[in-house]
Amino acid sequence: MYIPTYKEVLHFALFFNGHHQPIVHDYPYLPLFVVPLYVLFVFYGPKLMEKREPFKLEFALKIWNFFLFFISLSMFLGLFTPILLFWTSRGFYELVCMPQGEMYYGFAFFCIWVFGLSKYLELFDTLFLILRKREVTFLHWYHHTTVLCYTWFSLVIMTPPGAIFGMINTFVHTIMYWYYFLAAKGKRPTWGKFVTIVQLSQMVLGVSITSSWAYNYLTGVYCPMGHPQAYMLSSLVLYGSYFLLFLQFYLNRYNYDSKGHYIKPADRAAAKDAKKAK
Repeated sequence: MYIPTYKEVLHFALFFNGHHQPIVHDYPYLPLFVVPLYVLFVFYGPKLMEKREPFKLEFALKIWNFFLFFISLSMFLGLFTPILLFWTSRGFYELVCMPQGEMYYGFAFFCIWVFGLSKYLELFDTLFLILRKREVTFLHWYHHTTVLCYTWFSLVIMTPPGAIFGMINTFVHTIMYWYYFLAAKGKRPTWGKFVTIVQLSQMVLGVSITSSWAYNYLTGVYCPMGHPQAYMLSSLVLYGSYFLLFLQFYLNRYNYDSKGHYIKPADRAAAKDAKKAK
């Protein structure tokens, strides 16, 4: 097996060509094979664990979450500066519509390519849940599968707002996986509510950016993209559904008890104080 040299890898990353993406353009329908296998594992994996003791994976979980935190941070840093410079020099319209396709080349799009591949890695989050006999919620597996399909679709057809979505998502995942890493160390942070608020904000931004692109496209502004109707529909439906599901998660976790009764803020504060006093 041929192993590329350091210089070859560096050249590949710095002079990346989004129109010739390895794996993505070689296997554009890969999610159609991976996602059904993943969904089968989601439903049958817990059955295989029914009569088994949960695996103790504390160390592996710490390594895994720190690894995803690190690559999320790396991708965010690789995207933030190029996107900010492009936005400030060329304006929001060119960033969203990319009429000349400048950002389909170079290190920034290499980070987008890695971002797409990372969605397959994130499926292993579910493996940790099942092996530890934790609940795999609908929000968890629905989000993992649809984000993978949407990201792959965006890479294949080269959606102009994809770079913005990738930058926002890697920022959110940097915070999220750092939270998971700290929780895996045995001390769950007190700012879990903040993580969910950041996730909800991401969905609002996703709908807003998609609506901006759709407005330009539908009013005749030049916004080149393959399958624009599929992009608009999938973006609005997915970001909208994510917002509703994460909002439901937020309300259930922070505003209601296990029986569905609303907990007043004063009562929540009193319960927290009582817990600290023990």
